[in-house]
Amino acid sequence: MKNDISTVVVHDINSSFLETSLRITSTNNKVFLIGNESVKYLEKYENIFFVDINKYFEMEKFKIYREKFEYYGDKDVDTYYFWFMRLFLIYEFMKENNINRIFSCDSDNLLLKNINLYPFVAENAICIPPVWDEYYFASSIHAGLITQEFCQNYEMLYEDIFINKSRFNLIKDKVEHHKSNAGGVCDMTLYHYIVKMELVQVQNLLEPVLIDGLPHVFINNLSSPEGHQNKNQFKTKKGRIKIYTSKEDLSNSIYDMINEEYLNLFNIHFQGKAKRLITKRLEKKLFF
Repeated sequence: MKNDISTVVVHDINSSFLETSLRITSTNNKVFLIGNESVKYLEKYENIFFVDINKYFEMEKFKIYREKFEYYGDKDVDTYYFWFMRLFLIYEFMKENNINRIFSCDSDNLLLKNINLYPFVAENAICIPPVWDEYYFASSIHAGLITQEFCQNYEMLYEDIFINKSRFNLIKDKVEHHKSNAGGVCDMTLYHYIVKMELVQVQNLLEPVLIDGLPHVFINNLSSPEGHQNKNQFKTKKGRIKIYTSKEDLSNSIYDMINEEYLNLFNIHFQGKAKRLITKRLEKKLFF
C-alpha cells in the first residue's frame, strides 16, 4: 500500500459507528486517529495510529481560542467550538510531525480507496458544492487534501473574523440571517471564503476524474443528491443517494442523471442521522 499521503481523523469520544467506519477507511489507508483515551483501542488495527487529543487542547493557543470563542448557530456551544477546532488540531499534528500535506477524513466519511490513487492537480483538494442559497455555505474537508498553507490561511481567517474582528463583516449578514433561520456559522463558512478569496490553490473533489479510464467522484453528503453541476444530480432512493454495488468489477457507484453515466465512488459521507447506517451489514455489502 502506498503511504505518501496519510489520512487523519479527528474524533474525540467513542461512538457506535466509529470502529466500523475506521476499519473500512484503514483497509487501504494509513490513518492517524486524533481522539481521547476512549478511542485508543482502535490502534489494534494495523493501519490505525492513535494520537492523544488532550496534548493539543492543553496548549496555550487553544486556551485562548476557548476563552474568546463566540458562536452563532442553532446547536450548543461545545459542538460549534469542536467543529472550528478540528483543523487547528490537524495543523498542530502536521507541524509536530513535519507533514506538509495530509488527507482529512471525517469519522462518518468512509474512504473506499487508497487516497494515493487519486489524481490530484492542486496542492489542496476539498469538497466545494455550488452556493445554492445566499447563506448556505457547504465547502468542507469531510474529505479533503490539505496542506500546512491551507491551515495557515484558515487560522489567519479565523483570527481576523473572531479574534481581532478585522474581517467580521464577512459573516455579519450570515449571523443576522441565522437569528431567525436554521443553521449557523461554522468551519465550512471559513472553507467557503478560503476558496472564494483564492487564498490557496484548491481542487474541487466533487468534480469527477478518470482513474484507469473510469470516472470516479467524491460526494459531499449521502443525504443530498447535489453534485458539482446540479442540486439534484444523483439518483436517490428513500431520500438518499442510491449506491449500486457490482460483484463483477467489485465497484460501488452512483448514477449521474445530468450526464447520464455511472460514477465510481471514492467515498461515502454519512452526515447527521445517516451515521446509523454505518454498520457491519454495510461493511459486508460495500467493496473496498
